[in-house]
Amino acid sequence: MTSIGTADPGDPGDPGDPGDPGDPGSGGGRLRISSPIVRPIGISPTRYLAFGAFPGVQWPPADLDLGNPAVRTTIASFPRRAWEPALYLLPVIGEFTAQSATDSAGNTYKWDTIDQLPGWQTNNWKNFTSGQIDAELDELRQLIEFRSGVSAEALAERTNIVNYFGGMLMFDQASHPGTFDLAQVTTTVGEFIVMHYKRNNSRPRPSQLSPALMPPIAVPGHASFPSGHATEGYLMAGLLALVLPDAVTKKLPVPAGSTNPDSASLLERMAERIARNREVLGLHYPSDTLTGKFLAEQTLALLIKCPTVSDLLPAPAGQPSNPHDVKAAEWS
Repeated sequence: MTSIGTADPGDPGDPGDPGDPGDPGSGGGRLRISSPIVRPIGISPTRYLAFGAFPGVQWPPADLDLGNPAVRTTIASFPRRAWEPALYLLPVIGEFTAQSATDSAGNTYKWDTIDQLPGWQTNNWKNFTSGQIDAELDELRQLIEFRSGVSAEALAERTNIVNYFGGMLMFDQASHPGTFDLAQVTTTVGEFIVMHYKRNNSRPRPSQLSPALMPPIAVPGHASFPSGHATEGYLMAGLLALVLPDAVTKKLPVPAGSTNPDSASLLERMAERIARNREVLGLHYPSDTLTGKFLAEQTLALLIKCPTVSDLLPAPAGQPSNPHDVKAAEWS
């Protein structure tokens, strides 16, 4: 899922106004290499007449002496907060690939061996019978009726799921820079790891098996399994739960009579919703989503060991407080 981008890498961008190029598609807040800011500089008239006319000047102004001594600042390095977050955090992938963790059953794994864990096999499409695949396709056909209801939301989520998590507590890059960095790093690492497993699996998209599912948007140019939106959404929910207030991290009870038996936090429900909307669009099977959730859970255990990430988290119990703790600095 820009920026450190969601989720599946973006669908093709919408065409721009006549004469302007369309915006490039992007994933859940992914890499944006070039700035959207443009500053055309032409020839501007001065305020003072010269020989009966106003002279035109370019920039820098020719009517000022900029040479001796040279006009410059004393800035010694590129400011941290002037960095595009996606690009600043991209090297975390190097830290991430060096980590290892242990699952609940005591199995040690690294980023590229998660598919060897027992939990991966639960929803591994390669083990499905023809009947199980038909059942998934049938469920997706039942979801088509919801497309008009989720269309605007799902289209917004295809390029920036950070906005939905940030919307719950009004955080963004300016108001809560550390929290925003944590959200962004999950899209960077999430996209990296999900593309590894997508390429290894090459599962056809649902509409390739069942043309009746024809999605209302272009099918992303990569394989279906596991879901990138599910992976990045649940990874973002899991990492943000370590710093955000209890109001969005605490598991809430399920009302009596609810058809959903699972207690969850608001962060978890947001991740679930983002992933389910991709199924409504006909872009993912339910098993893509469930495996994306599993992948996110295992990825989180590796991600919190990365120095760049752990430096922003609360110190473990019994250790000195972390001076860069985002929870203390931005949410206390």
